[in-house]
This record gives sequence, C-alpha cells and structure tokens, in this order.
Amino acid sequence: MKSQLKKLFVLSIIYGCIAIFILVYAILIKHGYGIACLFQKYFGISCLSCGATRAFFSLLHFDLISAIAYNAVFALVIYPFTALLILQDYIVTIVNVVCKKRYQSLASFIWSCMQKETER
Repeated sequence: MKSQLKKLFVLSIIYGCIAIFILVYAILIKHGYGIACLFQKYFGISCLSCGATRAFFSLLHFDLISAIAYNAVFALVIYPFTALLILQDYIVTIVNVVCKKRYQSLASFIWSCMQKETER
C-alpha cells in the first residue's frame, strides 16, 4: 500500500512537471521562441517530425484537420497513443492505491521489458 501511494505521488509529480514543461513550451512558441528544425536547415528537406509541434498545438485547439495537414503520423498515432498510455498508467496506479490491488499498467510493462532487454 505504501509503495503504491509513493508511486502515485511520484507519477503525479512527473506528469505535473511534463504538463508544466508543455505549457511553458507552448507559451514560448506562441511568442516566437521556437526551436528550428536543424535537419531542414542543413539539408533543405523536411524530417519525419517536421510539423509535429504545429500538429500538437492544432490538437490542443481541437483542429484535427490542420493537425493532420501539419504531420499526420504525430496527430493520428503518436500523440493519442502517448496520451492514452499516460492516462492508463495514472488510472491503474490510482486503482491500485484505492482497491489495494496489484495491476500492472501498459507503461510499466513496457518499461520492465526494456529493462530486461538492457540486462541481456
């Protein structure tokens, strides 16, 4: 119980910091302090993630058409999958604390598989 409560606290801090980082980054982008794509700057062609930031902000404004136009892969696959992964991890941790169960979230399963691969 205590370890699950500790995990919930740590996850809340981590996800809170991520949310603050995204908010600060959004404010910086809004005022014109974005990060230029070095791949496009040096090679003159768009990389696979070009338009991902604009797609993210379009999704924040619920403008799916513009998000798909900027970068369809990030708008339709990567951002929704990441959001669902984070949400599911947080909900499973809350359920473990409240119901005193020992369920494993998909994020922790992926993390444990990655740890096993690095140990080999």
